[in-house]
Amino acid sequence: MLFDKILSKRTTHPGNVDHGSGGLTMYQPTVSGETINEDTAQTFSAWWGCIRGISETIAYLPWHTMERQGSKKNLADGHPLFGLLSVKPNEEMNSFSFRELLLRQVLSNGNFYAELERNRLGDVVNVWPIENARVNLVRDRNGRLVYDVSNGTTHNTPFRAKDIYHVKGPGNGIVGLSVVSLAKETISLGIAAEKFGGGLFGNGAMPSMVITDDGSKNLKPDGIKNLLKTWNKRNKGVRNRGKIEYLEKGFDVKQISINPNDAQFLETRKFQIHEVCRWFRYPVHK
Repeated sequence: MLFDKILSKRTTHPGNVDHGSGGLTMYQPTVSGETINEDTAQTFSAWWGCIRGISETIAYLPWHTMERQGSKKNLADGHPLFGLLSVKPNEEMNSFSFRELLLRQVLSNGNFYAELERNRLGDVVNVWPIENARVNLVRDRNGRLVYDVSNGTTHNTPFRAKDIYHVKGPGNGIVGLSVVSLAKETISLGIAAEKFGGGLFGNGAMPSMVITDDGSKNLKPDGIKNLLKTWNKRNKGVRNRGKIEYLEKGFDVKQISINPNDAQFLETRKFQIHEVCRWFRYPVHK
């Protein structure tokens, strides 16, 4: 993906870095059993819709460098940062894609980091995004913040705070809180309900069942295997929906899974959309 290439473009961000889990933070297992991180969260349509709606809308807004002149603020179109912020932050991104990436990472992870590349005069000439998972904030001997950036197999690169552009969401003032981590149960329940629906309709909306007999059949393991294979072939799947099956005397079919109506399947899916919107304070109708 374009952003993946850009995030690993700089010499301090080599492209051969082994991120293991893809550079994503893995959180504790959820009650529903779904594994949630910044990547899997985006597969939940409500979560993806909120992030896209907010990030793209704000990214369309102009981003200019301003200067104060008395009681007024005017465009500082002659300032070195003006072109970086409003036109092209680096050699491979335009201002819209940069702002959109910034907002997506803050909304999801709570933080956005970028290296400020300077020339010999100390002026910023490029702003390069850095993957969140590679940044660790530490303090030096004097108590000053240092951004320790992981480079995989090579030594980490320490950056002074003035050389990192750090945008953070609500947190402790130093780093923002990961919204994905806080909302993992909400997201996991939404994804679990989605998978439940997919499995249900993929099975022809037929709940899980067991076949029993009264003991008169005395079936061997191979016989049981063939019976189940034949039953699944004839009854599972959308195409077999509504077919009538004949069972010999002595056999019985019993439902063992919860009926979707009893599980309030549709209500749960609708409620999870509202829950996601609460996390972002985003209007449900959007």
